Amino acid sequence: MRVLFASTQSTGHFAPLIPFAQACRDAGHDVLVAGPRGVADLAYRAALPFEPVAAADPERLAEVRRMMAGRAGFERIAIATTELFVGSHAKAALPDMLELVERWRPDVIARETAEVASLVAAEAHGVPDVRVGIALATPSEDWWLAMASGAVDALRAQAGVPGDPGADRARRAPVLTQVPTTLDEHQGELPAFVRRYRVPAPTSAGPPVGWWKDSAAPLVPVSFGTVLPTDGHFPDLYRRVIDALAGVPARVLVTVGRRANPAELGPLPPNVHVERWVAQASVMPHAAAMVAHGGAGTTLAALAAGVPLVLLPLSADQPLNARRVVELGAGVSLDGGAAGVPRLAAAVARVLEDPGYRTAARRVAAEVATLAPVTEAPADLRAIAHLQRAA
Repeated sequence: MRVLFASTQSTGHFAPLIPFAQACRDAGHDVLVAGPRGVADLAYRAALPFEPVAAADPERLAEVRRMMAGRAGFERIAIATTELFVGSHAKAALPDMLELVERWRPDVIARETAEVASLVAAEAHGVPDVRVGIALATPSEDWWLAMASGAVDALRAQAGVPGDPGADRARRAPVLTQVPTTLDEHQGELPAFVRRYRVPAPTSAGPPVGWWKDSAAPLVPVSFGTVLPTDGHFPDLYRRVIDALAGVPARVLVTVGRRANPAELGPLPPNVHVERWVAQASVMPHAAAMVAHGGAGTTLAALAAGVPLVLLPLSADQPLNARRVVELGAGVSLDGGAAGVPRLAAAVARVLEDPGYRTAARRVAAEVATLAPVTEAPADLRAIAHLQRAA
């Protein structure tokens, strides 16, 4: 079986594809990752073959950022959906994606929900496609497609593919996700076909205790995902968070991203250590709590490990994710984004001291542990491709 995995240029969008692509590769199938060149390093680190497609024009991206400036909530999400993911990333990638699908002839395309150039290419060449969920709540996968439908139809017209008003056709594609049903409750109607998987966490000794003077203090990782200097949050946001947590009796591990320079943060308190990147799988089993922005991937990784959260939602779907964590009793959300930093130390202390938060997070982790292992995904993909071709 030949499986094409397609992603836009974002760690948070590509990371959910990795375990499925590796499972297919390990099962002996031919696997190829397609995306902008910014995805290449992530694919190679995961030992996955990669082929680039055109990236969005920087001037176009700057224009979209100006459109989004000062917007918040659903208005900002709508602009990002139609103008950024479809009107910029997918529009640029579509010619290369059409050529790649015609040349490589995959048996099935597995794409993260926001990558729609491969959706149009799949329709143009009669290739079955599935969605790999990137949201913390699975109903959002359908909601996103419906919001994007008009913009995607413009791409379909360019490729000579019939339109799909309201994304009725696109929403029939199965969703493969690592999200347990608990996170989907009260979040809307589920997609028609959802298959849930777990990714076994590797055993690890955790981060080196020598990074801190007090090696017995609870470990609190801090991550704001792919926040970059150009976002206006680095280094100011991290510096403020570090200062806020300087007096917390915990080992604070701050990761700032591969493209950031930790030296810009200046002198560090004794309880804080900064790295560009540390594998979450090596940290989560040893964490007592986590400080994060509420991105779907980071939030799910923490909950799957039974780690309670203190969240500073900054944008996009992060406020929605934070609200769900609070509803579950698995953490605390500080409204106002970066404006919530002065309340951070008290929130971390509260989550560390109150066992109820960890109990709630562990309930989610227990449900995740009952999901099918991701090693079953290749057989499911084969069956899905067969059924779609027969339909």
